[in-house]
Amino acid sequence: MNRELPIYIDATMLYRWRHLAPVGIVRLERMLTAHLRFQSNLGGLAEYVIWDRGYRPASHSEEAILDQLLQGESREPEVSVQASNELLVQPGQSRRMLPALRRTGLRAIAKVPDHLRPLAEQAAWSMATLGVETGRYASRARARRRLASPEERVNLTASLQHRVDFSGGGDLVALGLGWEYIDHEAMYLLKQTYGLRIHMPAFDLIPVITPQMNVGQSHLVHRYYAEMAHYADSVTSISEATEAALRQFYALEDLPVPHLSTNPLPGFVTERKSNAAERGQRRHRFEGQQFVLTVSTVEIRKNHLLLAKIWAECTSEGIQLPRLVIVSK
Repeated sequence: MNRELPIYIDATMLYRWRHLAPVGIVRLERMLTAHLRFQSNLGGLAEYVIWDRGYRPASHSEEAILDQLLQGESREPEVSVQASNELLVQPGQSRRMLPALRRTGLRAIAKVPDHLRPLAEQAAWSMATLGVETGRYASRARARRRLASPEERVNLTASLQHRVDFSGGGDLVALGLGWEYIDHEAMYLLKQTYGLRIHMPAFDLIPVITPQMNVGQSHLVHRYYAEMAHYADSVTSISEATEAALRQFYALEDLPVPHLSTNPLPGFVTERKSNAAERGQRRHRFEGQQFVLTVSTVEIRKNHLLLAKIWAECTSEGIQLPRLVIVSK
């Protein structure tokens, strides 16, 4: 990247997910964006942009929210109620969780007894996620109806209006769930019109390789990786296995191959005290027992059903296994 040119961070999903639990790719996006924004020597040039029928700059209030989110701040930015409402009610979208409602929910959860609080938090996140997923489903349905008409598609492409001045070029970095919202034709036009360099991530190709384990995502993710081959200047994978799978995918599909590289995820090893009482934490009920622990989101591609079948078969055959413990947020 040329350090004299601006760097645009696509913060679309980062901002949309600000109220939800940062799991999986969302957590990874926050970590990578925080590094680019605050820790790298490019941070002073990095600015947020958000997709809204074209890219627009993040407002000062949105920038404050994103910065505090990435810095791990637990408090909300000090903005007026009017400004907060304006941010949370975007044109053409349903009303999201308003600040007052959010504060009320957090206070209610704080009053729940300790042993029931995880269940209350899970219920709250589930309701919020249901709302977001319902909105996404509706957006995809509208997009499919629009794309059914070629004339309508041309008109929509012509109506794109970027409120960011890309005329000087620069680098656009997208680190999140791009298959959920990226307009691939618009990205191609950005590159052709302004010479913008576009950098994309590759997390995994599981929905493409095993579509039967990813109901509803296979087509989206397949198109995501196929389309970016025509406009991405670079694609960074999170592992060598992902990069190898991506190279194979492009070879099988006979697609152009952008510059591919791997940036492995960091690993952290921390020393922890063995005495739970000294840490001020509750002892888990399996302390002192043998158990197998799996930690992930609960969805079909994480293979919880397979684990359950293995444990059930072993039990029926008289094979003693440790307890199976499934932990999820």
